[in-house]
Amino acid sequence: MQKEKILEVNNLKTYFYTREGVVKSVNGVSFEVNKGEILGIVGESGAGKSVTGFSLLRLIEEPGEIVSGEVKFKGQDLLKMSEKEMNKIRGNKISMIFQDPMTSLNPVLTVGRQITEVLIFHQNYSRKDARRRAVELLEMVGISSPEKRIDHYPSQLSGGMRQRVVIAIALASNPEILIADEPTTALDVTIQAQIIGLMKNLIDKFNTSMIIISHDLALISEIADKIMVMYAGDIIEYGDKGKLISEPAHPYTQGLIDSLPVLERDQKRLNQIKGLMPSPLDLPEGCKFKPRCDYAGDDCPEGTELFEVSKAHFATCRKAQFFSKKLMRGVG
Repeated sequence: MQKEKILEVNNLKTYFYTREGVVKSVNGVSFEVNKGEILGIVGESGAGKSVTGFSLLRLIEEPGEIVSGEVKFKGQDLLKMSEKEMNKIRGNKISMIFQDPMTSLNPVLTVGRQITEVLIFHQNYSRKDARRRAVELLEMVGISSPEKRIDHYPSQLSGGMRQRVVIAIALASNPEILIADEPTTALDVTIQAQIIGLMKNLIDKFNTSMIIISHDLALISEIADKIMVMYAGDIIEYGDKGKLISEPAHPYTQGLIDSLPVLERDQKRLNQIKGLMPSPLDLPEGCKFKPRCDYAGDDCPEGTELFEVSKAHFATCRKAQFFSKKLMRGVG
């Protein structure tokens, strides 16, 4: 059965023009998301993950600029829309959950007010109906005594509760795509698991598509259907979760998997990828991972374009066939 494509991104480039030079944070990425599908974007800090997410909704501010590309939502290019048209998309058709719920929420407004404003603006609810719906949303995201909590301010709630409120706001307009940027970073492990479980259940319930952005491959592998690995502004591997986790086709992806803790073995210290991501102002030619790669050599190709390793599995490293191995380590 043909899956319905809801988002198509083609050759998206977002650069930041600084005094020191041009930072190519997103340097020609292309991917797609189907209806009801969850795409996980993973990589180290500075890989371009969050900038990609912000670019989809045109939330890039100076000195940043979306230089070129297409972001097609149901066939319409968002990059060609007017700001008025985009305001009908943001928070309505496509919603975003930001990293820190404390900075995402307005500290001087009750959580109920912040939910009802979305309903009134995007869904034309009356204030009475918006309040009733806000209570339902708070209950849906697992907040106890929602009739009381609706009149609380963000500072009166725990970190986990605040994140649930942010999710309630994001879901208020029944969006078709939900973008979650590091949604569990500020939470402890137990609450992280609860939030991820909640999001997964809500996505399944409403058949919403989702893009989840994180540096944590273990977390991404729990929830995503497809995974996109980014490094220094490029996509270096992209494919179905099961294939990518069990048969990584890029040394960087393999390094991320190797660095995960495994309970089944005696592991005194975690493995790590040597070196650091290069400065965005001084990127190496060709493969940007080459200075950190154990497999690098003079025979490495200059190009960084994705090629098909196997069905629905793409990578930029053409030496993958020489080192790729099945790692089935319980992370998928």
